[in-house]
Amino acid sequence: GFIQNTLSIALQDFEQSRRWLDDTAESHLAYAELLVRAERLQDAIWPLNRSLKIDESNYVAWNLMGSALRAMNQLKPARDAFAKSLALNADQPRTREAIDAIDKVLPSAPDATPTPTQNVQPPATEASTAPQEGQPDPATPPAAAPEAAPAT
Repeated sequence: GFIQNTLSIALQDFEQSRRWLDDTAESHLAYAELLVRAERLQDAIWPLNRSLKIDESNYVAWNLMGSALRAMNQLKPARDAFAKSLALNADQPRTREAIDAIDKVLPSAPDATPTPTQNVQPPATEASTAPQEGQPDPATPPAAAPEAAPAT
């Protein structure tokens, strides 16, 4: 329908201009949001990881990560992402409901939600695991985008 066509056009425009975008948390999050809306969940993980590497205090990005992982049935990493979001902003009843729903089907989930002072890493996915020797860091932009500014 109209919405799917509009999303498709927006994604095409975003992907074509991506190499000229600033390497900012906001740019990567915006791209990830488009990918999630287009139901390209696996594709959304890399820009979400990049956004969170730049700004790990963005609870909205953590929620989107949790939602994408939950939709891919990766419940433990999804719960971790939602917990990080709640640690950053406790006033999120829907995020609390998502954790409660996961806890009902994930018996080994921890009872405590991390506090903002705890170091919670992004959920481990193919796109966020530590690079093997000789492999590129997954948090650096792909080689196809050499114009992107390096992370600081």
